[in-house]
Amino acid sequence: MGISSTFVAGRRQMRLGLAGVLLACIAGAASAQPVPTNANSTAAPTSTMVLQTGPADQRLDIAVIGDGFQAGADQTTFNNYVQQELLTDLFSQGLLWETRGAFNIRRINTFSRDSGVTQVNRVPNPSGTGSTATVTTNRRTALDWRVNGQNRFCWNEGGPNQNAFQSAIINALAPEADFIVVVLNEPTGGGCARGSMSTLHLPSGDQTIRHELGHAVANLCDEYVANAPTTYT
Repeated sequence: MGISSTFVAGRRQMRLGLAGVLLACIAGAASAQPVPTNANSTAAPTSTMVLQTGPADQRLDIAVIGDGFQAGADQTTFNNYVQQELLTDLFSQGLLWETRGAFNIRRINTFSRDSGVTQVNRVPNPSGTGSTATVTTNRRTALDWRVNGQNRFCWNEGGPNQNAFQSAIINALAPEADFIVVVLNEPTGGGCARGSMSTLHLPSGDQTIRHELGHAVANLCDEYVANAPTTYT
């Protein structure tokens, strides 16, 4: 029995359709934004979706990115921190436990040349206006974050290249991010919220993360309780 012309035409149309899909995929891959790197990095950053509960446009999307973590053991430290403090402890109780399904979390690993972050000594200017930072220990890190170790100065601050370095990576690997959590490889405690971004030091546990995300996600203000009458300025 011969093959009908209708069958042949159908197969040809299917092949053309598959070819179109393949070309579209190739074009999409070619137009994808390249993963950026910089002189302070030893390798391009990588991205891993560690919690996905739904499409990005229907969820609160958090990008967790590390700074001051070298290749090797530092990466394990960062990965374990994200797993324990954000994925396990953060969502273990209360409102966040009840609303876990509202979040997507993407982990971004960067590979700094040096382990740890730059240390600065920031002091108020004699004039009483502004302050000045002096670098005491310089480290080449993928995001160029620095630690000043003072609550009045938000514990940490970006170096001259921080915004450019960090924005390039987030735009390439997590453009859907509504909020950014930066984890610094820093042994002293500290954390700070700046708009939709929070910074955390390694000793900062889930309580600090809840506090800072309360600022960044829910736009909550600070509220402290003291045993004795205290004046805050």
